[in-house]
Amino acid sequence: MTEMNAPTVTATEVVLPGKVEPSGLRLVQRALPPPAAGQALVRVESTAVSFAETAMRPAGTTASPPSRSCPATT
Repeated sequence: MTEMNAPTVTATEVVLPGKVEPSGLRLVQRALPPPAAGQALVRVESTAVSFAETAMRPAGTTASPPSRSCPATT
């Protein structure tokens, strides 16, 4: 498929605009550029949020939270 007849593809993203409650998350749609030579476009139907991502949201950080599966250390 050439760039001239490539369909316009949009992505829907969940944006975390700082430290907010879940109701403050925003859905944003943006157009994706066509894949370059050697690249592929993959359609994702669904995804999930991990425990670590859930724990990071209230803190407003990208630092890793402590693991619940590891024993406490001092």
